[in-house]
Amino acid sequence: MAASLQASVDSLQSSLQTLDSSISTLDSAVSDFPRLCKVLQTTRHFELLPEPTLREAQQLLLDEITPSIAHLLSLASNHVEKLSRREQALKAKCELQEGRLHSNDSHQSSSRGLGAMRDRHRQDAGSAVAKAAEYRRLVQKKERLKYTVERLELQSQQRERQLRKKDFVADTTSTEYIVWSKTDSEAAGYLRLCDSTYEDASPPLYSEEQRVWRARRSRQHAFRSLPSGLCEKQQLANGEKGAYADLG
Repeated sequence: MAASLQASVDSLQSSLQTLDSSISTLDSAVSDFPRLCKVLQTTRHFELLPEPTLREAQQLLLDEITPSIAHLLSLASNHVEKLSRREQALKAKCELQEGRLHSNDSHQSSSRGLGAMRDRHRQDAGSAVAKAAEYRRLVQKKERLKYTVERLELQSQQRERQLRKKDFVADTTSTEYIVWSKTDSEAAGYLRLCDSTYEDASPPLYSEEQRVWRARRSRQHAFRSLPSGLCEKQQLANGEKGAYADLG
């Protein structure tokens, strides 16, 4: 009995030894597995699917996007038609604007020509007006100068008359003769002797200019210092000689 048990114990021990060696062998075999896992680890970028699944997905996608694509195509076609119509309208507008610009250029050129003609006419009219104004100014200046000359002549005549009146003063031994112009209010057109009278039929005297002439004479002599244009005439009044102007 003890011999059989010993045999069982021996076989058990041999089995344990075999197990220990197997465990050690397994330990040495699997000790490098973690490193191998890290080395052999890969990233999966694509997934392989079966063809029927792929066809189903394609058909589903086609059924989903076909209406949207048709709608977008209709919108695109409508927009293209709208753009084409706008293009035609813009072309027509461009042609119209070109025609207007051409007409405006021609009108502006013609208007510039007309404006230049108007400017020339205005300049001519302005020069004519300026010439007319200058002519009127010169005429007025001429009238003023003429009036000034007449006034100065009148003043000179008055001064001369006053000087002659002062120079020729009558005395008791002389007889005074006065020659009056046609414009004198006292004796226009006649020769009047201070102390005797002439006939009313005496001819007119010196024209326009009034002067006073004095002459001295004795009763035995005629006038000797009469101005030019005067002539002597025998008068019957008081039996003396007189003088008159025959200037018409």
